[in-house]
Amino acid sequence: MLGGTFKGERKATGLGITLIVIGTVLFLIVASTGAAVLAIPTIILWFVGWGLPFAVVARSKPTPVNGTIIGLLILFGIGEFYLFPEHEVHIASGLGFGLPHTPFEGGPISHVIIGFIILLITMILTSVLALRGTKTN
Repeated sequence: MLGGTFKGERKATGLGITLIVIGTVLFLIVASTGAAVLAIPTIILWFVGWGLPFAVVARSKPTPVNGTIIGLLILFGIGEFYLFPEHEVHIASGLGFGLPHTPFEGGPISHVIIGFIILLITMILTSVLALRGTKTN
């Protein structure tokens, strides 16, 4: 339990999941059409959507589930590293793996796609664990 059965916590987590889904759809539109004007709203929706379940967990008592969610911060940071910085940052860090930065430059896999997948998995796991922790008896 995340400190009790609060309907507000479940609503916040549900809203976070909804924002993540909308942000993901916008990201796919940006990636496929190059509509750069949607890039900033996509990022805002992702971070707010991920932040809501995380805030629910952060204000609750410590449990193994909460520790797992806090541990997902590291995975989230790795996803951010691959999605947002310039290509030169990946190359200079030694973690570029010889991949292109943007999709379809040299194959279907790229730093942006790796970052997107890592962020999406992290956000889904955070939301599911936060919902599980606020489940009513």
